[in-house]
Amino acid sequence: MPTVYLSKFSFSNPEPHLRAEHTQDTCRGLGFGLVQALAANPDNIIFAGARNPSSKELAAFAAAHPEQVIPIALDSADVPLNKAAAKLIEEKVGKLDVVIANAGMGKVSTMSDIEIPEFVETFKVNVLGPLVLFQNTQQLLRKASSTGKFVTISSVQGSVSNMIPGPSGAYGASKAAVNSVTIKIQEENPDLIVFPMCPGFVATEGASKFTKDQGAPREIMNSAAPISVAAANVLKHISEAVKVDQPKTLWTARGTSLGKEVPF
Repeated sequence: MPTVYLSKFSFSNPEPHLRAEHTQDTCRGLGFGLVQALAANPDNIIFAGARNPSSKELAAFAAAHPEQVIPIALDSADVPLNKAAAKLIEEKVGKLDVVIANAGMGKVSTMSDIEIPEFVETFKVNVLGPLVLFQNTQQLLRKASSTGKFVTISSVQGSVSNMIPGPSGAYGASKAAVNSVTIKIQEENPDLIVFPMCPGFVATEGASKFTKDQGAPREIMNSAAPISVAAANVLKHISEAVKVDQPKTLWTARGTSLGKEVPF
């Protein structure tokens, strides 16, 4: 029986004020790294959810793995599109073993000067996106071969007790909110394994620009993990994850290490 994954696919974007799902000709994001890593195991079937599933890079990779990688249209917080994606997965394989809510967006700004529409859009993508995805995939997760897993890709920027200084208020606030939403989902669905996690600082174009715009020291940017390493760390943690009734900490990678726990 194959293991079936749904990963919300992201492309890097040179404009940090745009949503991470917007596409460009070259994809370098963690979402694509996860799909690539999962496809290395012939027993996996991966539904790669993208705002533009016909993107050149995704289409080419899917063509090279026709029995494993299935691009599907999926946009954060778009309820009809999420419903349609779940229906398609139900018709094709009838279950999901793991769902990874990976899409996100962020902009360097302070609480004093951020435009309210930008704040709202950040919460729509980073908080409502994972919630809508869960609502529409939960029944497929209950048909998993073992215990279904729903994973939200979060950030240490969302740790209220361990907050990193810098002008990323809307992004950090949205990640704190999605951590809370994810833990509440776990509480309400004890038959599933649900948790947020942080991949650490990953060497993507978008993350590097975001961090640079915050004025982070060069040594921090140089410590970023390659996408392939970050993807391997994330998938290892997901594969080893067990049921926790009330998570108290956020698992996060540190560079190329397998990670540590950070208080919420």
